[in-house]
Amino acid sequence: MTTPPNTPGPIGQPQGGQSPNPYGPPGQQPNPAAPYGSPSPSVPYGSPSPSVPYGSPTMRPGVPTGQPPYGSQPPYGTQSPMTSGPSPINPNTPSGYQPSAATQAKMKRRRIITGTVVGVIVLAVVAFLTLGWYVSSTKTKGSTAAMTGLLTALQNGDAESALLYIDTAGIDGVETEPLLTSAALAGNKTGFTFNPELLKIDSGDSYTYQASVQLNGVNKVVEWSLSEVNGEWLVDSADVLSSVLLDPESPYVINGVPIAAGTSKVLALPGHYAAESGMPLLLYAPTEGAFDVFSGEGRTLSPTLVVAEGVQAQVISQVQAILNGCAASKDAPTDCNWDLPFNNGVAKNGSITWKLEPADPAATLTLPTSGWAASSSFTNYVTLNYATNAVGEGILDDGSEGTFDPRVDSRQSSFLVDLSGETPVVTLS
Repeated sequence: MTTPPNTPGPIGQPQGGQSPNPYGPPGQQPNPAAPYGSPSPSVPYGSPSPSVPYGSPTMRPGVPTGQPPYGSQPPYGTQSPMTSGPSPINPNTPSGYQPSAATQAKMKRRRIITGTVVGVIVLAVVAFLTLGWYVSSTKTKGSTAAMTGLLTALQNGDAESALLYIDTAGIDGVETEPLLTSAALAGNKTGFTFNPELLKIDSGDSYTYQASVQLNGVNKVVEWSLSEVNGEWLVDSADVLSSVLLDPESPYVINGVPIAAGTSKVLALPGHYAAESGMPLLLYAPTEGAFDVFSGEGRTLSPTLVVAEGVQAQVISQVQAILNGCAASKDAPTDCNWDLPFNNGVAKNGSITWKLEPADPAATLTLPTSGWAASSSFTNYVTLNYATNAVGEGILDDGSEGTFDPRVDSRQSSFLVDLSGETPVVTLS
């Protein structure tokens, strides 16, 4: 029976009525079939059939000699030789997947790129860390040098050099400040020392240093901040410069430097200071006029002017002289405004004899301890109470003359004392 083309055949047969390959397993190419209708090759009748030795592979038409029998499997990893198709794999080649040359080149380029990127990142990190260390090291050196330079200048009493390490950009009139001079810091040469071992405290873009400073035997730790300004490390002026408030009504000579009258504030560098009045008759108490500046703390200086030693004796002497001059007068009233009123007459000038009671009333006089100020031209008033005893002649209302009994009157005199000059000046007011 003939199976029509392209119709399913019996179970186990391929479509289209084609028979299975009778010459071996799939993949084995059969010998080409003879054209339809051509005679089959024949062996002459009577000739012996060719024999095959026992055990030799059976030869079949179209199957090369040495072909494994149908259904047998070649050893794993080897390939049966074929008459056509791909070239056999080199048995020396390792088994498994082998990428193509193009894929291997691409993978190699990828590895090179990845290695390059990783190398660049590593170098960038190393460069960043190195740069950070270098910048930090440079900042530390610069700020430490500025801090040490300022302390050294202060120890040398060199105010001009000290100001080079201070940021004074926001301060007007620094060059005219009377205490920001080497003359005002002259005492630092013997009274100011510091420990060169500094303690650095990082604080962002600025550095803060602590230093142990000794001033006139007093130890104190100062803490000053430094910032980089236009490439230079400078100390914050608020940390190192002190504002000293003054009484504009008082005179000041600080560390030998005169302060202009009416000045209410001055700036001072770290050091020891002693304020004086600059006046021979009025002085400041040493405990009130002396002060130390370690850092930028504010300070108010308002010492009280006191009368210099020996001045009161000079004033008493002058007051007594004035009173004695009045007592020497024979008239009334006198220059001391002593008068002698009577109910029925008047005293006769030129006949009166005056006596003081006590004889030396000025001896009890005490000068004021306050009120000596520039606004009053350093003058003050003193009041003295005493008595006078007068005897003499008088003229009665009827024109007759006679003597009058000793007369005692209480007196009060006021004297203006001026201590602004070299010597006291006392006047009767």
